Amino acid sequence: MSNQNAKADAGDFVTVTLFKDSDKYKDDVTIGINGKFWKIQRGVPVTVPRYVADVLDAHIRAENEANERMNAMSQSFRLEAAAAKVDV
Repeated sequence: MSNQNAKADAGDFVTVTLFKDSDKYKDDVTIGINGKFWKIQRGVPVTVPRYVADVLDAHIRAENEANERMNAMSQSFRLEAAAAKVDV
Protein backbone atom coordinates (compact mmCIF):
# COMPACT_ATOMS: atom_id res chain seq x y z
CA MET A 1 0.00 0.00 0.00
CA SER A 2 1.38 3.40 -0.90
CA ASN A 3 1.63 6.22 1.64
CA GLN A 4 -1.14 8.05 -0.18
CA ASN A 5 -3.49 5.05 0.14
CA ALA A 6 -2.50 4.58 3.78
CA LYS A 7 -3.43 8.19 4.53
CA ALA A 8 -6.77 7.79 2.76
CA ASP A 9 -7.52 4.59 4.70
CA ALA A 10 -6.59 6.25 8.01
CA GLY A 11 -9.60 8.61 7.71
CA ASP A 12 -11.99 5.92 6.43
CA PHE A 13 -14.37 4.65 9.14
CA VAL A 14 -16.87 1.79 9.05
CA THR A 15 -19.44 0.43 11.47
CA VAL A 16 -19.06 -3.15 12.67
CA THR A 17 -21.28 -5.29 14.88
CA LEU A 18 -19.65 -8.35 16.39
CA PHE A 19 -21.72 -11.45 17.12
CA LYS A 20 -22.67 -11.89 20.77
CA ASP A 21 -24.05 -14.86 22.68
CA SER A 22 -23.98 -15.98 26.30
CA ASP A 23 -21.18 -18.50 25.82
CA LYS A 24 -18.01 -18.25 23.73
CA TYR A 25 -18.79 -14.88 22.13
CA LYS A 26 -19.84 -12.80 25.13
CA ASP A 27 -16.69 -10.80 25.94
CA ASP A 28 -15.50 -7.58 24.33
CA VAL A 29 -12.77 -7.84 21.68
CA THR A 30 -9.53 -5.87 21.97
CA ILE A 31 -7.62 -5.14 18.77
CA GLY A 32 -4.10 -3.70 18.86
CA ILE A 33 -2.39 -2.28 15.79
CA ASN A 34 0.96 -0.48 15.94
CA GLY A 35 0.62 0.37 19.62
CA LYS A 36 -2.94 1.68 19.39
CA PHE A 37 -5.79 -0.35 20.91
CA TRP A 38 -9.54 -0.54 20.39
CA LYS A 39 -11.95 -2.30 22.72
CA ILE A 40 -14.98 -3.38 20.70
CA GLN A 41 -18.17 -4.30 22.49
CA ARG A 42 -20.03 -7.29 21.07
CA GLY A 43 -23.64 -6.98 19.94
CA VAL A 44 -23.47 -3.19 19.55
CA PRO A 45 -22.72 -1.22 16.36
CA VAL A 46 -19.25 0.34 16.76
CA THR A 47 -17.50 2.73 14.36
CA VAL A 48 -13.82 1.91 13.82
CA PRO A 49 -11.17 2.76 11.23
CA ARG A 50 -11.44 0.53 8.16
CA TYR A 51 -8.05 -1.06 8.88
CA VAL A 52 -9.36 -2.26 12.27
CA ALA A 53 -12.39 -3.80 10.54
CA ASP A 54 -9.99 -5.44 8.06
CA VAL A 55 -8.09 -7.07 10.94
CA LEU A 56 -11.38 -8.30 12.43
CA ASP A 57 -12.44 -9.73 9.06
CA ALA A 58 -9.09 -11.50 8.64
CA HIS A 59 -9.41 -12.99 12.12
CA ILE A 60 -12.95 -14.23 11.45
CA ARG A 61 -11.89 -15.79 8.12
CA ALA A 62 -8.90 -17.52 9.77
CA GLU A 63 -11.07 -18.82 12.61
CA ASN A 64 -13.67 -20.16 10.17
CA GLU A 65 -10.97 -21.85 8.09
CA ALA A 66 -9.44 -23.45 11.19
CA ASN A 67 -12.86 -24.75 12.27
CA GLU A 68 -13.50 -26.21 8.81
CA ARG A 69 -10.13 -27.97 8.83
CA MET A 70 -10.69 -29.36 12.33
CA ASN A 71 -14.12 -30.67 11.32
CA ALA A 72 -12.69 -32.28 8.18
CA MET A 73 -9.86 -33.91 10.13
CA SER A 74 -12.27 -35.12 12.80
CA GLN A 75 -14.55 -36.65 10.16
CA SER A 76 -11.55 -38.30 8.49
CA PHE A 77 -10.42 -39.73 11.83
CA ARG A 78 -13.91 -41.13 12.52
CA LEU A 79 -14.01 -42.79 9.08
CA GLU A 80 -10.56 -44.31 9.52
CA ALA A 81 -11.47 -45.54 13.00
CA ALA A 82 -14.70 -47.09 11.70
CA ALA A 83 -12.80 -48.79 8.87
CA ALA A 84 -10.35 -50.21 11.43
CA LYS A 85 -13.32 -51.17 13.65
CA VAL A 86 -12.06 -49.00 16.52
CA ASP A 87 -14.53 -47.25 18.83
CA VAL A 88 -14.02 -43.51 19.23
